[in-house]
Amino acid sequence: MGIEIKLDMQAIKAIEDAAVKSAEVAMEQVKSDVINTVPLDQGGLQNSIYVDVREQEDGTHVFLDHDCLYARYLYYGNKMVDADTGKGPAFIENVGYRFRQGAKLKVKQPIEKLKFKNGRTDHWLEPYITGSKKDLAKNEFVAEFKKRTGV
Repeated sequence: MGIEIKLDMQAIKAIEDAAVKSAEVAMEQVKSDVINTVPLDQGGLQNSIYVDVREQEDGTHVFLDHDCLYARYLYYGNKMVDADTGKGPAFIENVGYRFRQGAKLKVKQPIEKLKFKNGRTDHWLEPYITGSKKDLAKNEFVAEFKKRTGV
């Protein structure tokens, strides 16, 4: 006596697609909310946030990322200098602050923390990782997934 199991591959694919799309929608909601925590004096940083979907060996991943080079520098809040010259970035008209091409950066010693306006701080994603908004992505995902699948 054998048991035969038949999988509805079309239904499984629809659920997988709904999960990815729900994750994208959830991250877009987080992105909209994060703009309220990014340092306000860094307009380029606010405008550089995007949602990225990547296929990897272990599945599909949905990321919130920045496409500007100095996001990591601002996030960790330490002033950086060129490791060879010891100088900070130069201001270039209509471009902004940039280090010389090929510069290797290091944290300025002694460590100087950046100062942001309007009470904003570095580590602006912390509320979404460990703080008061850590369930935002999950809650948005669940709501969107239920809407898409009828579960």
